[in-house]
Amino acid sequence: VQMQNDYIHEWLPQKQDFLHILLELEAPPVPQICKKCQRDRVYRCPDCMHQLLLCTNCCCTMHEAHPFHRIQQWTGAFFEDSALHMTDLQLHLGHGGAPCPSASTNEPAPLSVMEDGEWEDVDNIPCHLWPPVGSKYLTIIDVMGVHFLLVQACQCPNADSFHM
Repeated sequence: VQMQNDYIHEWLPQKQDFLHILLELEAPPVPQICKKCQRDRVYRCPDCMHQLLLCTNCCCTMHEAHPFHRIQQWTGAFFEDSALHMTDLQLHLGHGGAPCPSASTNEPAPLSVMEDGEWEDVDNIPCHLWPPVGSKYLTIIDVMGVHFLLVQACQCPNADSFHM
């Protein structure tokens, strides 16, 4: 029967290898191109297998079925927490998650302008946690944190009305 110290003694010769792997995860590999489309990449997702580095469009597309993943954005010096709403991810209700074919446009609703008196003090809040200004964003709170998603409801003539 091995004791706890025995396991540590077995691991110690490998510690440099583990440290090297952990440090490699903190910087993007070279060249810095998207694994899907070969464009410049800026995002990675610690929740996804292999933590691929992706451009904004590919990150958004890959997360249509995983809207509650927490992504990170490369700043040029380090990976900073970000959010999928910053990639313009939309949550489509109806049609199996695909955009409604009856919708006149699937572009996000124009963002409203806030008056000076409406602004909250956000100096100490990271930008990915700032609530987006716009009437069609849904705030969802789960065990992974706060998520803001742009919701596009089905607009077919026989669809139930969706009030938000």
